[in-house]
Amino acid sequence: MPQIRFSEYGDPSFARLYSDRFPELHVLNRDFTRKYRLGSVLGAGGFGFVMDACDRLTGVVVAVKFLEYGKVPSSGWLCRDIYPSLMDRLKETHVLSRCEHPGIVTLVETFSDNLYIYIVQELHGCPWPSQTYTPSGTPPLEADLSLPPSPSSVEQPLSPLDLPLREYIRPKRPCPCLYCESRVAVAQPVPIASRPPAFRRPSHDLFQCLESTEKYCLPESTAKIIFGQLVNAVLYLDMQGMTHNDIKDENVIIDEFYRIKLIDFGGATLRDPTLPAPFMAGFYGTKDFAAPEIRHKMVYQTPPAEIWALGLLLVYMVTGIKPFEENEKEIITSGIRLKVPEGVNLSLELIDIIYRCMQMDPAKRITIEELANHPWLDGWREDFAEVERTRVPRPDRDASLLRELRRQEAADNTRTAFSRWPQSFADIPKPEPAPANVDIGLGDGGDISSDSGSDFEWF
Repeated sequence: MPQIRFSEYGDPSFARLYSDRFPELHVLNRDFTRKYRLGSVLGAGGFGFVMDACDRLTGVVVAVKFLEYGKVPSSGWLCRDIYPSLMDRLKETHVLSRCEHPGIVTLVETFSDNLYIYIVQELHGCPWPSQTYTPSGTPPLEADLSLPPSPSSVEQPLSPLDLPLREYIRPKRPCPCLYCESRVAVAQPVPIASRPPAFRRPSHDLFQCLESTEKYCLPESTAKIIFGQLVNAVLYLDMQGMTHNDIKDENVIIDEFYRIKLIDFGGATLRDPTLPAPFMAGFYGTKDFAAPEIRHKMVYQTPPAEIWALGLLLVYMVTGIKPFEENEKEIITSGIRLKVPEGVNLSLELIDIIYRCMQMDPAKRITIEELANHPWLDGWREDFAEVERTRVPRPDRDASLLRELRRQEAADNTRTAFSRWPQSFADIPKPEPAPANVDIGLGDGGDISSDSGSDFEWF
């Protein structure tokens, strides 16, 4: 098997350094690789995949979504005549650039090359592992979480063939953040074919949050906090004339304080908020969360269909059971049959909000404004503020969370060090003038004193 030249791996723009999902010999945008160092794969979809990355200067960790031009459907683009810019014409970046809401993921910046569009977003949430998460070089949860692990703490030393390729290529210039210091450096490269597939870190989404619980569901008080934020974000989008169209548990990322953010706006639709919602024929969301009129292949309006998806997600949060998982034909032939597991009690107000969200007739469903003012959601903001005030992070729950906290601490220390530097030469303090009657020696020559009649000025 031919060996690969080390110089190919030394180039940080060589895409195969970071993931097998990139084509061979693909070169990333060099402006992007100069600013960010790619990490592991967070997830993948039909149009691309998502990876985490670290800002080389500040140490801030972000999520980078790689979309292939050829895989984005025509519904994912806006009119070329109205939006000539590529990034403004892509529907997802167009929507995110116009949204500023705590329940919607923040767009940081965008890049592109001849194959991919890079959407750099904030990395929100914390990992919710359903089982022990021990990637290469990371100690198990019950072990000591000191980072990075020393070679002596590993029972069997790892060879270069046991590590992902990007973990044993020594960088040309060290990066000051802990995200990059945790990499293992080995001198000898090996062919790509001998590299094992990279691990996938635990997800940050609501689906994995539910999977990590004992009964695969949340208490009603916790579900109220999450659902209240979600309704508030959907109401904000509706007021802007936008609809997400793909609300589901995997598109809601959540952290340890139960703060949520909506992601994946590739199927969003735009309309005039001052006019009634137009009727649509195509559907680009997830079938499991599609409303009955969509499954009947009828024309539909997006706001009532969004309400159905919200109600279905609420049922899943409080019961852990999808109502139509066993027989999907029930959604077409009959209404919802709420299945409550043993030991779970639902309030009458919660049952009412589910019933009004999941009406078979879209004209009878509750509107997003009425949903935001429903009695069940009264006080969710106060409950949310109380959780943020009293709850403390638990870095012992997962080693990756501790790494995240240490990276943020390193970034804060770096910013503090830079803030202490003088911004200009004018800010540099000048020495005070010599006190009176004190001679200032000038070598073998004469001296200048305050009483010599000569003016002396410090520069």
